Amino acid sequence: MTPERQKARPHWQGLLAAGATGLGALPPRAAYALADVASLGVLAWSAMHEQRVGPRGRGVERNQRIVYREAFDSRAAARQRRDWARHLSRLVADVAALRALSPAALAQRVDLRGLERLRPLLAEGRGLIAVSGHIGVWELLTQLPSLCGIPLRVVARPTGSAPLDLLLDGLRQRGGARVVAQRGALWQLTRALAQGEAVGLLADENRCSRPLFAPFLGTPAATNPAPARLQQRTGAPIAVVSCHRCGIGRFRLDVWDVLRPRPVGADPQQVVRAMNAALSRAIQAQPEQWLWGSRRFHTRPPGETPDPDGLPPRAALA
Repeated sequence: MTPERQKARPHWQGLLAAGATGLGALPPRAAYALADVASLGVLAWSAMHEQRVGPRGRGVERNQRIVYREAFDSRAAARQRRDWARHLSRLVADVAALRALSPAALAQRVDLRGLERLRPLLAEGRGLIAVSGHIGVWELLTQLPSLCGIPLRVVARPTGSAPLDLLLDGLRQRGGARVVAQRGALWQLTRALAQGEAVGLLADENRCSRPLFAPFLGTPAATNPAPARLQQRTGAPIAVVSCHRCGIGRFRLDVWDVLRPRPVGADPQQVVRAMNAALSRAIQAQPEQWLWGSRRFHTRPPGETPDPDGLPPRAALA
């Protein structure tokens, strides 16, 4: 790194922290009003981004076409993109607010009734594998230790921005979660489960290296097998969870499925299929709150032949 960039990093860290502090100090209604204005800029940036990546088979609209197929409607898709841009802007406000909220104040904003399904699983003593995706306000899930006393380790993937990573890791640790780097995470997560803790992973990212392909929103998607491998090693149950926004500064923790360990030697493919099915239901509940711009369907199975419209074929009905 050049000396100039070394000097610039603390400067940007300070600006980012100051901006997050200012936004987080606003009342939710004011923060969302500001975010809704900013969403126009997000939508404009997204349109320019689509022009660059669309010809390469990527982008929000392509993902919409993959998911909705013959039901795709250009007007409905445009409305969904507007709602998606507003969600992203409000997501920034929601995450920024975590810096200013005490655990008691945050608990008043989050409907935690879904915890009734998680506590008995932890009480079994094998730990808990909490699987979610880029759905709703997923960073709120890292606040579970401060909200309800559940020990939690989360796997964090770098964003590519050191100041942003520093800010996010600080928020996660402030909520009581222990952050585990993606490289070498499996060993640390196995150890945490052996100690009866919960571990958190996001499982809706495109997997390039040794994925398992399973239906996701109706189309085979390259999926990280880590949750299934962890369950094989430890016997811990898997809970598929999400934290959607359901009002002005209000959120709800949902448990979409609980996957019990299968017999030794069972095919992890079945676990991945069930996990993706639960995540798909979570997205379908409030589709505008999913990260539509991701590369979820980028990696394809070897030898796959696209449909005549250029889209990957649908998953076979089981």
